[in-house]
Amino acid sequence: MNEGKKPGSFVKGDKRINRKGRPKDFLALRELAQQIAHEEVTQSSGDARTVTELILRKWAGSNDPRLQMQFIDVAFGKVPNPPGDLSVKLSAEISDKPKVLVYVPDNGRPNQ
Repeated sequence: MNEGKKPGSFVKGDKRINRKGRPKDFLALRELAQQIAHEEVTQSSGDARTVTELILRKWAGSNDPRLQMQFIDVAFGKVPNPPGDLSVKLSAEISDKPKVLVYVPDNGRPNQ
């Protein structure tokens, strides 16, 4: 049956075959991702959890601050940007303590 074929080649009925094919556009990709996210996975302890729950729990317990921030953004929403052109700059030199410089534009108002 596999005569003349490379090892790992697909054969009829192979579970690795992607029967749904490549997504046609981003909406199809999003739909596929949501379908996968809702799938239930049974863990070795017997608990059934969705793929989404497993990912969120992994993010929440991660040592990577980027994943922790992603978890917070998903859980509570993104932190909105402050109104106007408010910016905070951090500066530090090796010899002294860190300083926080806050720049607030005057928008044409006189100093008080």
